[in-house]
Amino acid sequence: MAPKVRFCGAKIVNIASAIAVSIFNDGYTSVLQMMQQMQLTIGPNSLRLSEDLDGCRISIANLRAQQNTKEARMLRRAAQKEFQDMATSLEGLLHGPGIAD
Repeated sequence: MAPKVRFCGAKIVNIASAIAVSIFNDGYTSVLQMMQQMQLTIGPNSLRLSEDLDGCRISIANLRAQQNTKEARMLRRAAQKEFQDMATSLEGLLHGPGIAD
């Protein structure tokens, strides 16, 4: 958004950060809304691009959320299995074939 190799003023940095925040919060359709406020013509290609970018962003976020929940489930199950293994080793088998003999 703002050049990193050249100096730019505080206004440019503020505008670039506001655009970055709006893209992060609302997606690229917020850029189209800004363009509309500036009375720029929005063509079908820009609309399609913003929809594609927002769709990719949402699908990546969903995939990351699924991976996080899968990892959390795996960690919970591993902790439960470790607890059960430790309890079994401390108490021994409480039931099984041949215990009553």
